[in-house]
Amino acid sequence: MFTGIVTAVGGRGFWFIEQDHTRDAFFVHQNHVIGKKYLHINDRVRFNVAPNPKKPGEMMATDVEIIGFTIARQVSEKAVLS
Repeated sequence: MFTGIVTAVGGRGFWFIEQDHTRDAFFVHQNHVIGKKYLHINDRVRFNVAPNPKKPGEMMATDVEIIGFTIARQVSEKAVLS
């Protein structure tokens, strides 16, 4: 499992998580959030990664579990939506 922070809301029912160590950004849909079905910016999460069935060659976050909250963190350009 990996840990990271929710860095962006992409729309209704999906978000982006920036992994702690690599700073890679992963898409996550609410169907892959355990328990609570909504995430918020700066939620600290634990997650697995799996191939994204809708975008071959890309990975997405699955089994996402909220483990805390981070006040603020500088996010990399990879996690910022254009």
